[in-house]
Amino acid sequence: QEGQKDKESGRTRRAEGQEEQKDKKSGRPKRAEGQRGRKAKKSRRPRRAEGQEGQKDKKSGRPRRAEGQEERKDKKGRRPRRAEGQEERKTKEGGMPRRAEGQEEQKDKKSGRPRRAEGQEEQKDKKRGRTRRAEDQRGRNAKKSGRTRRAEGQRGQKDKKAEGDGARKGESKMWNGVKHRSKGQRGERSVKTVLHNVKLVQDGRVESGSLLLEADRILEWFPSQRGGLPWELESYACLEGRGLYLSHGFIDIHVHGGGGHDFMDGTKEAWDGAGRFHLIHGTTGIVATTMASTTEEMEQAARLWEGCRGRAGGARLLGLHMEGPYLAPGQSGAQDRAYIRNPVPEEYKGLARICPGIVRWTVAPELPGALAMGDYLASRGILPSIGHSDAVFSQVKEAMEHGYTHVTHLYSAMSGITRAGGFRRAGVVESAYLLSGLTSEVIADGCHLPGELLAMAYRFIGPDRLALVTDAMRAAGQESGESILGSLARGRRVLVEDGVAKMPDRSAFAGSLCTADRLVRNMVRLGGASLPDAVKMATETPARIVGLQDRAGRVEPGRQADLILFDEEISVKLVLVDGETRYAAAPLMS
Repeated sequence: QEGQKDKESGRTRRAEGQEEQKDKKSGRPKRAEGQRGRKAKKSRRPRRAEGQEGQKDKKSGRPRRAEGQEERKDKKGRRPRRAEGQEERKTKEGGMPRRAEGQEEQKDKKSGRPRRAEGQEEQKDKKRGRTRRAEDQRGRNAKKSGRTRRAEGQRGQKDKKAEGDGARKGESKMWNGVKHRSKGQRGERSVKTVLHNVKLVQDGRVESGSLLLEADRILEWFPSQRGGLPWELESYACLEGRGLYLSHGFIDIHVHGGGGHDFMDGTKEAWDGAGRFHLIHGTTGIVATTMASTTEEMEQAARLWEGCRGRAGGARLLGLHMEGPYLAPGQSGAQDRAYIRNPVPEEYKGLARICPGIVRWTVAPELPGALAMGDYLASRGILPSIGHSDAVFSQVKEAMEHGYTHVTHLYSAMSGITRAGGFRRAGVVESAYLLSGLTSEVIADGCHLPGELLAMAYRFIGPDRLALVTDAMRAAGQESGESILGSLARGRRVLVEDGVAKMPDRSAFAGSLCTADRLVRNMVRLGGASLPDAVKMATETPARIVGLQDRAGRVEPGRQADLILFDEEISVKLVLVDGETRYAAAPLMS
């Protein structure tokens, strides 16, 4: 007997006397053997059996469950539970539950992205270990954007417009035949890089090994003594260090300029020029320093710091150092006495409000109002520093109670032993040695201080309390001739000779021509410091003095990849800032 079909529904009718059979679990009518569910032309969903009326929910408009069928939810009331006896089906490899037949695609609550289809295995990138998007999934940017788009299994390819429009500054560097990301190239930011066969100078020792970086961060240091590398070098961009020394980039917390530029010039070009000059000598972090001048010029410098957005010619701007104008007239040094004055609360508070980047301020603490200024600076997280001062020991001790815990360029423009009525009194210099709560800095250019004073400061103050600073001015990088100390508009004429800047009458020094690599070299050769201690005084110690020890000064996992490589002569060969090559010496390029 051929199956008779219903005229309206098109479904096979049951033979006479044949009872409708229902599924035990769902309570729905079962199809006869061999009978396939036919779908409606428009909706393509299985049509209801004859006489069965679709009941819909009043609010959602969706079909309701069959009579007696109750939706079961988990304990938290979020997702429906599986029917009794129904086993959760999982993918063969991934072990994740698969959607039941006809089940709607579920999306992740946080990301809103579709979950993987039934049996779809999560694909991971072999090198990075991150999940790759499926072939038909989003992640391709518009052709006009010039941004990187990812095709299936493809990483970091740019569209045609981006390749030819010159939007990316700089070109890829080839170091020992390995392509490395240079300044401005961001299409490779997620690529991991290995600095192989280098000697880390840190924690009082020199240790051979390799350093793994990812983008702008340090991932892991692996000492050679552990044996073979845990990474396959072929999987990463590898920079062969050839046994060079590795350290955090030098940090200069007292520098006025260099390369023909001064931070008081009032232009971003001057700031970039000075930063670029010191960068090639290994300085990756700079605290730009001002001089005694008019309120307008100091405000201009304060606003420029904000406008530079943390960079000066590729180097990192760590803050602003206000040197003056609240200095002792008798210890003015090369500072112009015409601008030296006692602390003015309205002035220094106004400057502090203009520039949140001020991290230190050099003041003579014996001046009227200087102690109150110290309290104010300390309350704002600014380091009050003793400099250009005639203070005696008792005044230094009192100043420490008001936040003055650092000494600016030890020995230069400050009191030593003096006599009053025949009685000798210790000054700022002696206080720096005696008071353990004070940190100090020295200009180790070999001119401001001879080797024996550098050795004495290293031995008795020590690398934990002593920082190396250049105090460099505009003429740094210039061998001889004339230059200007301070701004081009109001600066002072100076002479450049014998490796240092001098006042026109040669009565006093007018600034340093030093660079950070020279500081480290002189502390080793003239001051008798070990290489790890000399590097510490140019990296970790200055970072801690200005309160940046949590993010600068050390080579540690998770920190910014501001790194340098240098040789036995402390000659810098490679400079990385945020993991990007900012300078590479020619002999290391291929």
